[in-house]
Amino acid sequence: MRILGLRNGDKAMNRSDGSLWLALIVTAVAAPATSSDGPHNPAIEHAREALGQLQDEGFAGSILVACGDQILLHEHYGIELPADQTPSYWVASITKQFTAAAVLNLITETDLTLQTPLKEIFEQVPEDKADITIHDLLSHQSGLPQAFASSGLTRRDAALAAILSLPLARPPGTGFGYSNDAYTLLAILVERVSGVRYETYLGRSVIDRAGLRNATFWPRQAREGEVIPPLATPFASDAYQDNWDFRGATGMRLSVEDLHQWIQALDRLQILNQQQLAQLLGPHVTTRGGLRVGYNWFWETAADGRPLLWTRGQEQYGANAVLYLFPGTDLILVAATHAGPAETGSGPVTGWSRRAREQMIDAFDRNACAGREPLFANIRAPASAN
Repeated sequence: MRILGLRNGDKAMNRSDGSLWLALIVTAVAAPATSSDGPHNPAIEHAREALGQLQDEGFAGSILVACGDQILLHEHYGIELPADQTPSYWVASITKQFTAAAVLNLITETDLTLQTPLKEIFEQVPEDKADITIHDLLSHQSGLPQAFASSGLTRRDAALAAILSLPLARPPGTGFGYSNDAYTLLAILVERVSGVRYETYLGRSVIDRAGLRNATFWPRQAREGEVIPPLATPFASDAYQDNWDFRGATGMRLSVEDLHQWIQALDRLQILNQQQLAQLLGPHVTTRGGLRVGYNWFWETAADGRPLLWTRGQEQYGANAVLYLFPGTDLILVAATHAGPAETGSGPVTGWSRRAREQMIDAFDRNACAGREPLFANIRAPASAN
């Protein structure tokens, strides 16, 4: 483990609620390809310099850049970390794609289809929600609002009733409307249909098959040896045990290594077959801002014209993570932090994961992984993302 001290002029980070100052220590853990005695790579040096500047401002988290299974850059910032331990982060809404994969697998095991409506799964579904389909829920076209109706609820039936009682924001299937409640409803669906807990089904159908060694669920007690960097705005986790607001839509803890491994497993069709993968990535609907949306995957165009495929998670407590892919290449960018809000909030410390992503995009150009087989070779970027 190598710990670098602060340079003159470095400042502590003001947490978003103003009550905590963090000392800035950087621990650099490089993959073999980026060790100090490895070949010189200008892109990696550029990236490290840019990330060092973010660290000076208060960034604390983990970064991983890879060409497929070859890790180019893997470093941790602001974390005192033993060499044999790996930090895990609450990845918030990145959880949704794991729920989506579990639902796609559940469909192959049952009589369900993507077009199965809620009225064929649950009893006493209100008329305005009776025809919402599984596909509508997965693609954020259910019409359910972003209301967090199950927050604080520990009983599944109570969470279901709270979500089904919500007034719709729009008629189902008529447009995009991001909704955590839709994905909580999908987690309830998984339990109802599979007959086992959501976490159990997700573990055996997705996590174990992907080989994710550090995957756990927040806010359950950490497993032995797990390192969880503190949230920018802590909460009493005991009060959140079995809270349905953490199931389906948010709640997984993962390392950046797990997220990298997840992409490898999807690319190798370890989790989903080719048709399911195409369904997961989409796109299925376009937002008013022009984003193309899959099952919580989003397509857009980078400033240099490259198509981007991404997903992210952010929470008011400071947990945020981003996962970016570049279709047509096998370049993968992963950033995770508990230091502060992902893209919104007040104060000087905002936008860490997004800013780290922008630094990585600037450092690693479209030729960074030249000559390698692209990820998701049979998935074509939508026209608007080219």
